[in-house]
Amino acid sequence: MKWLKRRYYQIFSAVFFNLPFLSVYLKNVPVPVLNCYACPLASGACPIGTLQFFVMTGQFPYFTLGILTLFGILLGRFYCASLCPFGFIQDLLFKTNKIEKKTARWFSYLKYLILTIFVLILPFIFLSPIFCKICPAGTLEAGIPIVLIEYINKWTGSLPFGFSAILGLVGIFFLLKILLFLIFIVFSLFYKRPFCKICPLGTIFSFFNKIRIIKPIKKDLKLCTDCKACSFTCPAGLDPAVQLNHPDCIQCGECKKNTCGVFYS
Repeated sequence: MKWLKRRYYQIFSAVFFNLPFLSVYLKNVPVPVLNCYACPLASGACPIGTLQFFVMTGQFPYFTLGILTLFGILLGRFYCASLCPFGFIQDLLFKTNKIEKKTARWFSYLKYLILTIFVLILPFIFLSPIFCKICPAGTLEAGIPIVLIEYINKWTGSLPFGFSAILGLVGIFFLLKILLFLIFIVFSLFYKRPFCKICPLGTIFSFFNKIRIIKPIKKDLKLCTDCKACSFTCPAGLDPAVQLNHPDCIQCGECKKNTCGVFYS
């Protein structure tokens, strides 16, 4: 696999998962990426939203877990780096800034709390898709477009233009969603893929990283000089020479860009 073409995979995926005519066939099928199915263009179902639905209804999510297990066993977290539209957006945001900061290692452990509390426990208690209400991907792909469409429709019907009119449509809770989204934007400018470190879907796929069937990146440690160049380029903050199959590894191929030749596909 030629990792220089990862951008093309990301663009293709972003288009494919947002082709509305495919929703006739895929709308009820969980896709292996974080793509909000409330988006007016979404062609498939968000696996995290689907999982919360089954938790809320008290049903065991056989189909959803089966699909996620199949995807996970095949490629682990490969989807995060090369197919997830929201990961693609984070890459683009980070490219606009030349200043890079490293997140603390403990930050990545928050993903287990988010999966457990916001995807499983709180939806079960409150019978509401709690994670969907705070998900920045949902805000960008569904919340903002839906509000804009609704506002345009109302505006053309002589709704007064202004902040108060928008607030009347969405309420204060939506503004809190926007605030969380803006915080995410700022973090994405300075940190490589910050949301990927706490994403519940990535957390589920991380359980399969060590046992996945297809391994896009391989390594030859005989060539390793322990220069740590791969560690500096890894967006997950790992040492790929010894942590290539770590649960946080998204198989992005950044380590392959080094000239040492340790990593190959």
